[in-house]
Amino acid sequence: MKLETTLASTQPIVFQQLHNSLKHGRLGHAYLFEGPAKSELEQVALFLTQGFFCQNAQDGLPCGLCSNCQRIALKEHPDVLWVEPEGQTLKVEQIRQLQKEFGKSGLETTKRGFIICEADKMSIGAANSLLKFLEEPQMDSLAILTTEVLGKILPTIQSRVQILNLKPQAPQLIAKVLVEEHGLAVEEAKLLSQLTHSVEEAVEFSQNQWFNEASNVLLAWVEKLLQGKTAAFVAVQTQLVPLFKEKEQQALAFDLIFLGIHQGQVATNVKAQIAAIFLQAQQKLQSNVSLQNVLEQGTLKTFSILHVY
Repeated sequence: MKLETTLASTQPIVFQQLHNSLKHGRLGHAYLFEGPAKSELEQVALFLTQGFFCQNAQDGLPCGLCSNCQRIALKEHPDVLWVEPEGQTLKVEQIRQLQKEFGKSGLETTKRGFIICEADKMSIGAANSLLKFLEEPQMDSLAILTTEVLGKILPTIQSRVQILNLKPQAPQLIAKVLVEEHGLAVEEAKLLSQLTHSVEEAVEFSQNQWFNEASNVLLAWVEKLLQGKTAAFVAVQTQLVPLFKEKEQQALAFDLIFLGIHQGQVATNVKAQIAAIFLQAQQKLQSNVSLQNVLEQGTLKTFSILHVY
């Protein structure tokens, strides 16, 4: 499916705004795309950059087939610089290198493109270094920033870019696409649509052997937890801790826990109390309390509530 077709379906308002700007030659010099799915933010950045450089644009839309479009999609075009976090941050050295590129002309074209992914991960110093470029844009240049957390972008940067907000996709739409376009089973699609706003990420999950095992184990654990079975306490150490070792895996574990609680066969008021327990556990985990500790405490508190009822 062509990128423009996907965006027209999933982000019709943003797509129409960008299409009109490309069609009438009224692009701004800098954009900030904000939304809940990193992969979708990158798709929109890719679409706009291809439209800016495309050699065979029709009605303002990139063809996706010319040399410029294809190399931009592969992040290999010499006149388009992608800047992405190294680990958890965008480093000052990366921004300094970007600054050096701002004043240079293109190697193959008269244009330059700069895409800064996860711009909220810049330090204040790094972010301030972008202001000169945003205040004094070069001719035929396009800068794109993406973020999942708009509030972490400096107001001085926000005031110098056009901000477009991508809307979260409805779970029903994501599940429909997963079934009809990617061949996933209905129940699997429903589960994945509750965990991510991104079809691409959902597909990656479905193809990840670790995720398939971990999600089955975790949801089975939640079921035992809600039944008040003591095996749930033992399973924290023997099953969950060995499976969810990394920070990202542990964050996903809590997404699955909340989903399992929501789907559980207990009274609504009980669900709310148990969810509150694990929300507190999640906050403790983020404060560097161990996963085993927070889950065991959450389990015992849940048992206490279930005993009352």
